[in-house]
Amino acid sequence: MSHCVQCTAPTALYEQHRIRLEQERNELEQAIGVVDDELEELCQIEADEVARAKSMADQELLLEQSSRYRQRLKGVRQSLERIRDGAFGLCINCGHWIGEKRLRAIPSARYCLACQERSEQKQAIRAFPRKCGT
Repeated sequence: MSHCVQCTAPTALYEQHRIRLEQERNELEQAIGVVDDELEELCQIEADEVARAKSMADQELLLEQSSRYRQRLKGVRQSLERIRDGAFGLCINCGHWIGEKRLRAIPSARYCLACQERSEQKQAIRAFPRKCGT
């Protein structure tokens, strides 16, 4: 079994993740197509006020779902690109090996656990900034 020069990950592991990521990519592309079709159908509905309000709420939910799918799809495509480039499994922040357990749980992981935690802490601080004096 050969290994990646950069991280000593077995290429068999790369292949397992590539297959899994390609399956996820295909499923997400299909799900996005279904959501887009449903959105198109909702946009064509001409109905009374109540039905129109429900339709708008349904559209909003579908748009949120589509956005989540598209974000996941972006991560999957980036992971497949990193596999092709030989950089899969390396943290995009610090360059350290992400770890097999983490990659098995989240094949599209871009950060090692330490960098992921720092990133989440920064996001939390931006989302909930402290007020002066507290």
